[in-house]
Amino acid sequence: MSEVKKVWNKDGERLRLSNPSKEFSVLENAIYIIGLDDYGFYLSKKSDGYDFNYKIYGLESSFIDRTIKTYSLTDNNLGILLNGLKGTGNC
Repeated sequence: MSEVKKVWNKDGERLRLSNPSKEFSVLENAIYIIGLDDYGFYLSKKSDGYDFNYKIYGLESSFIDRTIKTYSLTDNNLGILLNGLKGTGNC
């Protein structure tokens, strides 16, 4: 087992000794919670995806078809979730 070496990270004018970290250019698709601690903002993975336990009935089929088409033409991530009845403010 190889030894884990500490690295120096600069935070403003302060240098902090810490463990090396892994860098990501793109996050995996998941649900994250954003938090704040003494060191700044961070993301914590909550789950791998959404589970919808209901059916959608007919009236919004053109919107659903357009959303599915847009989703498939992108990198499979619209970055938004709309939920609720039109005009209720629940979205």
